[in-house]
Amino acid sequence: MKKLFVVLVSILLFAVSKNINAQEVKNEKTNENVNFLQFYDNEMFHWNFNSLGGLTLYYGNDNWIYKTSDFKIDNERIRNALLYYSDSAQAYNSFRKKAIAGNIVYWSGIVLIVGSIIPVFIVDNNVLRTSLYTGMFTGGLIITIIGDFQFNSSQSNLFNAVYMFNRNKARELNN
Repeated sequence: MKKLFVVLVSILLFAVSKNINAQEVKNEKTNENVNFLQFYDNEMFHWNFNSLGGLTLYYGNDNWIYKTSDFKIDNERIRNALLYYSDSAQAYNSFRKKAIAGNIVYWSGIVLIVGSIIPVFIVDNNVLRTSLYTGMFTGGLIITIIGDFQFNSSQSNLFNAVYMFNRNKARELNN
């Protein structure tokens, strides 16, 4: 029993030490990969999703937490990096335009939904009151859905801007 235990522990230690040794080996080829990884970590964008914090965009040491009400990037370094290349700048500007339009339409629909209560208290005619309430509420709901769809479609442009920036940066590394 004791010999079996020693053999199992030896096999486990051998397997672990072999992996550790393989990770520590540094040769010329590994140093090139380390340089690429350092470039990748510092010069390219990365997305991270945390269920508590939401979606976060990283660029070197800077980060920006994406909130659903955002229609621009607050971090100046990240924003300027996305505006550096023409195709990523075009995608970022498209994100901003769609996000602003989506927010305006969304909140207009919310105002109509909340405002649909006003005819209930002001209008005396029962048929007119019901028609106004139903029309305003339904119209507000439809406009809110359209604004939400518009805003959500803007997010794909933000992802495209990040993707295009990373592709252009990778091309620079290869040149």
